[in-house]
Amino acid sequence: MTLSVINSFDFGIQLPHFLTGATGIGIAGMGFGNVVFPPNGIGYADGDENMGGFGVTAYIALASDISAWPIEYSAPDSLEKMVKLHGNFAMVAQKYFLKIQVPPDTISNDPEGQGEPGSRSFKNKGEFFIPGLDSETRGLARRLNNSRGVIIIPTDDGFRLLIGSENRPVQFMPSGKSGKKASDVKGFVFNYENDSFAPGYTYNGSIPLSGSTLPAVS
Repeated sequence: MTLSVINSFDFGIQLPHFLTGATGIGIAGMGFGNVVFPPNGIGYADGDENMGGFGVTAYIALASDISAWPIEYSAPDSLEKMVKLHGNFAMVAQKYFLKIQVPPDTISNDPEGQGEPGSRSFKNKGEFFIPGLDSETRGLARRLNNSRGVIIIPTDDGFRLLIGSENRPVQFMPSGKSGKKASDVKGFVFNYENDSFAPGYTYNGSIPLSGSTLPAVS
């Protein structure tokens, strides 16, 4: 069975640009002196469940369609808050996140360390796959080919992983493949990457969709 993008395209056709005045993710001036380590330590414990990969759903938006961004905690007091955002996305009028549906085992996110000592950061890299070479999928590939934005991936652990920020949005890099044999893969792989101090953020706020809003995760 072939799955494809299930929302209509609300991206418009203008070239992406950064909107001034938006509240963006940033850590300038952030102090980590208030962070308290967990009293019982951290790491694997008997009975922990840690399934690899992600599910079949993700959400993407263009940076130019976002009018306000969630923000980091200015003085985080826990390890969790060092990568957790608060607040919600707000969108430009008539712009929304796009919900995408993909086959199982075709979403990935693999943060890599980069830089010299004293200047270390993360290169967040990942991809998602949409089967088929139909006009909507090819249109999405063209729309994202020179665009920047954000991707949100729901996890099996109950939180939403967010990659991309106002200052350093993800760059989308789609590529297609037709295959040669009937058993070959046919469709588009959408690679994405961004540079960040964090190896992905936790965003449990709402996600504005066309005709509805996905509520926040409590």
